[in-house]
Amino acid sequence: MSMLKGQKLTLVRSEGVKKVEWKQGSFLGFGGDKSQSYNECTYKMKGGCILPVYIQSDFSKLNSFKVDNKCQFGMQKGVIFLVIHDKTQKPYQHHFMMNPTQEWLKSAHDFQKCYTNVDISWIAGDYLHDFE
Repeated sequence: MSMLKGQKLTLVRSEGVKKVEWKQGSFLGFGGDKSQSYNECTYKMKGGCILPVYIQSDFSKLNSFKVDNKCQFGMQKGVIFLVIHDKTQKPYQHHFMMNPTQEWLKSAHDFQKCYTNVDISWIAGDYLHDFE
């Protein structure tokens, strides 16, 4: 993703707020419940490419910014997206976007969690990546 580093992005639109929930620092799934709200935005690169960007809700939405080490990135459904947040937070990429298999697994997990009260969402996932 070094091709994105240093690119200037310009705000196209702000689309709403997404609440992301995950486990961090739990012991076998017990405790460690975290949540954060993110502004869902669309930014445009100089060449016209559109990029989804999730900005922690208590951070400022900038009209434009340069991609640097303050950003992290992920990829789902073949779409690269950026996240601007407190980088000590460690949600998996799929908490922002899901492919169809992940959507099905989340539905199955949520169903079983209603009946067993056991949360296994922490078992597998891919963390957001830093720009090197």
